Amino acid sequence: MKKENMTSTVLVLVFIGIGGCLFQEQPNKLSETSMRISSSAFDHEGEIPDIYACDGVSPPLKFSNIPENVKSLVLIMDDPDAKEVAGYTWVHWLVWNISPSITGIEEGSVPVNAREGKNGRGQIGYQGPCPPVGRTHRYFFKLYALDIVLDLPEGTIKKQLEDAMQGHILAEAELIGMYSCSDSVTRILFIGNSHTFFNDLPEMFAELARAGGYEVEVDMSAQGGWSLSDHAASTITLNKIEQEDWDYVILQEKPSLIVDNPDEDSYPAIRLLYDKTSEKDTTLILFMTWGPRNGLPYAGYKNFDDMQAHICSGYTDIANELDIMVAPVGIAWQNGIEKDPQLNLWNPDGTHPSREGSYLSACVFYAIIFQQNPEGLNYKADLSEEMAQFLQIIAAETVYHS
Repeated sequence: MKKENMTSTVLVLVFIGIGGCLFQEQPNKLSETSMRISSSAFDHEGEIPDIYACDGVSPPLKFSNIPENVKSLVLIMDDPDAKEVAGYTWVHWLVWNISPSITGIEEGSVPVNAREGKNGRGQIGYQGPCPPVGRTHRYFFKLYALDIVLDLPEGTIKKQLEDAMQGHILAEAELIGMYSCSDSVTRILFIGNSHTFFNDLPEMFAELARAGGYEVEVDMSAQGGWSLSDHAASTITLNKIEQEDWDYVILQEKPSLIVDNPDEDSYPAIRLLYDKTSEKDTTLILFMTWGPRNGLPYAGYKNFDDMQAHICSGYTDIANELDIMVAPVGIAWQNGIEKDPQLNLWNPDGTHPSREGSYLSACVFYAIIFQQNPEGLNYKADLSEEMAQFLQIIAAETVYHS
């Protein structure tokens, strides 16, 4: 059992090129000092408290024995055990240009003048440990001392950060925390219109989740032709938000509204619903939809790709403003069609999803919410084995590379 207020300290002198480290050997660069990283919240290889998990805050960290001549520090937190199910090491936190004069990072904070990169969900900032139910994962907090200050923009991804660090590492330190999720129910509310209720997307997602070993409860507030401003004014939708303890609320807007002057209609509604869910400590996810198969030529969008680019911008702009997640469903549709131009993701009306389109959407939500690769899940939604497998792969590639 973890002892309260016990500070754990772990040595970190790792010589590059040994033990399969990511960086190339850098002779005469590493300092002989024993730089250390520790936490007052958990011991080395101890259990990370729940407050720092999933959508919680970042833990307090302490740095010591920083070598001389260090210009900046870098912190990378990741989960290599996620490779078993996601196929990738999951990134939880990237922070660089940390001043070497500070002694650590306080709980739920970022050092002054430091910059943060994108985590595995595509968001800037910290994402807590959240492994599959019943599994224990290791979370590595890796501290690097550099001989330079990095010229990288906010939102940089891990590969770009590691590339910029090459040849500049003076010392390294490592702290490992453990975390496992107990059996629990994930509650998700879908808010939208016919794009959501066609083929019963919420239940299709729930079946995927159960196939992956997750217990979920889903509900839906979706009316044909409704916009998010309709939902923001609806007592039915607002009561659904307020009367249940949702883990996630998913917002789906009419594609035409998110591209046609969203500042007047879509964005005010999203902000209001964001405020409502924030009061409940619920995670909001924007459902980036797809455009019509032939675009909207009368509105100036000559084809699917043209309109999809505007849909992407519409969702991304408000997501960046509010720092919320986007489920890149429309991008997954684009990626699928690029790989197989004969792939039919639309219903015959050219607007609503076919069963394949809804299944691909559900796979994207599975990857985003559970941070797991949907490949290999045995729920196929009555699709062929080959088609289901193809769509699972497209969803995984879209989420993990977007």
